Amino acid sequence: MGGNGLKVTRVVFAAVLIMMASAAFANETSEYLQAIESNTPEALQAFLRKYPTGKLASQVRSALKEFERKDFDEAKEQNTLEACDEFLVKWPNSTLTSQAQKLCDELLLKMAKKKDGAQAFQEAWLKARSPIAKSRIQIQINRLRREEELEQLLASGSVDELLALSHQRRTPIGRLLSPQEIAKVNNRLEDVLFRQIKEEPTIDLCEKYLARFRDTDEKKREVERHLQKLLYEKIKEQPTIAVCKEYLKRFESGRYTTEVKKLLEPLLFEQVTDANSVYAYETYLDFFSESFRSKDIKARLEPLLYEQVKKEATLEAYEKFLETFSRGKEAEEIRGLLEPLLYQAAAEVDRVPEYEGYLKKFPSGVHAKEARERIKWWKSQKAVIEVDFPKVVEESASPYGNVSRPFWQWEIVFRETGGVVGFKVKGKGAIYDLRGGKWTTTGESHISRAEDIVVEPGSTAKSSYWCSSTDHTFCNGRAVFIWEGEDDLGRRVRFEERVLLKHTDCPGPGKKKGD
Repeated sequence: MGGNGLKVTRVVFAAVLIMMASAAFANETSEYLQAIESNTPEALQAFLRKYPTGKLASQVRSALKEFERKDFDEAKEQNTLEACDEFLVKWPNSTLTSQAQKLCDELLLKMAKKKDGAQAFQEAWLKARSPIAKSRIQIQINRLRREEELEQLLASGSVDELLALSHQRRTPIGRLLSPQEIAKVNNRLEDVLFRQIKEEPTIDLCEKYLARFRDTDEKKREVERHLQKLLYEKIKEQPTIAVCKEYLKRFESGRYTTEVKKLLEPLLFEQVTDANSVYAYETYLDFFSESFRSKDIKARLEPLLYEQVKKEATLEAYEKFLETFSRGKEAEEIRGLLEPLLYQAAAEVDRVPEYEGYLKKFPSGVHAKEARERIKWWKSQKAVIEVDFPKVVEESASPYGNVSRPFWQWEIVFRETGGVVGFKVKGKGAIYDLRGGKWTTTGESHISRAEDIVVEPGSTAKSSYWCSSTDHTFCNGRAVFIWEGEDDLGRRVRFEERVLLKHTDCPGPGKKKGD
């Protein structure tokens, strides 16, 4: 009896549970249908809060994902910071949060760049969500801070400060300037210098400008005009030989050159007459060879220079004296001392130009006969030239790893066997194939051989050449070079080098062996 009662109780309890579950599901279903019918994310979210593990929770989550995707697509299409922020607030735990944050960060950077100010980027950095975006924004902040720092330096910097900035290539706090920033500094320095020179020119400012900016022609000429005027005014106030010379050295054909020379002449005349030396008088004549006092200076110079060149007793000293003093007793004496030295120098070289130089100065000199005899003898001589090269060169293996067969190489030997007159030549030519084609250096009208081949009297010189033709175009063709030049007496030398490029087993142009 007791056992049967327990069973009945269990059955009744199970039935009650089933009825309760059915009622609960019915409620869940009813609210699900209401949420779906309302078709709002808020209704669906309210359902999930009430039935987070309900049988219909997965369908509700799927419906919410569709709303979430739709909202994200709308925010992306609007492409505004407000739309992105609205999405993130509405869907804080969305699977699309990272994409929405990335879009927000890109829009923040874009807006900051549009404003292009450090404050705008600073605000963007505070709002940015990802470390990558913060890093990108920080780069822009650093760039703007550098630009602002440089702009302040350029705006407030004096000439000396800008010069230091350009020279040291660092800011006062030690930051290295980029090439673009250095260019900005130099442009600003030039503008400041030029403006100050126009407003209140000084020698120092002009010197600084010209020392640094030499390529801006129009401005440079204007600065030079200012400098010439300033220097001339300084010279007028206190003329000295040094400042006059400096002006004339810098402005040989300057605006005030004539006036400066007028100021220099009496100063220099007084100085050189006090010094009474060859160097002093020659210095005066370098500046004033045609002045009204040049005759007096030359009269003072002549005996001093005469004594000096007699002590030196050299060819150069005697010629120097005669360049300045070609007439008079001393000139005749120096000419007599020069003649044997000039002939001796010509005889040591023993060449026609040197003998002709002697005869030009002393056509009736003591050694004129010997000089003419040597010229006549030289002109009767000829270079005895022998040229040796192979008429035929057989194809062979190339000694160079990057050059293929067929390969030809040969040497031409130049000899002068007379032992008296040497010569020099240069060669150029081409390679001619069997079909008459002419082959030269790419982009040239010919093949150039070595630089001048110089053959001394009684000596030998050589020149080698090689060529290859992997497609056999050159096979059994000819290399033809013309060598032209002159001997030591200026007489023309010319000969031809013609070599057959032999290849017995050649398969023919454009083919390879075995084709």
